[in-house]
Amino acid sequence: MTFFYLKQLNMKKLTIFLLLTTLLSFTPQDDINTCLKKVDSSWGEACEECTYNNDIYKVYYVNTCNFAIDAVISLQGAKNIWKTNYFENVQPNDTMYAFNCHGNGKILKWARKAGDKSLVLPNDAEINAAY
Repeated sequence: MTFFYLKQLNMKKLTIFLLLTTLLSFTPQDDINTCLKKVDSSWGEACEECTYNNDIYKVYYVNTCNFAIDAVISLQGAKNIWKTNYFENVQPNDTMYAFNCHGNGKILKWARKAGDKSLVLPNDAEINAAY
């Protein structure tokens, strides 16, 4: 009788462990954010939108997922103001770059599946208020 009880108890623990492991492995937003892989960055590279080159900061990301994404990449600059760069429908393996004419090297990023309006990406005002 004791052996049977222990066997039942272990099966319950195993079932609970497997259920929790499965549930905790589903973090879709975290997984989608990992689609954005930083592949390069540069200081002072010419930029059409900036009038000088000294503290221009550019960062390059690639979509490493096998589906299209929408992305927000924000770079902090002068007076701790974030400049937000928006990208829509970035295809797998496509590269995008974000920049700030007065960059300091700090970066924030968010992604969602392309066109998924149920997840609202932050805008400039929200990012500057929060960070």
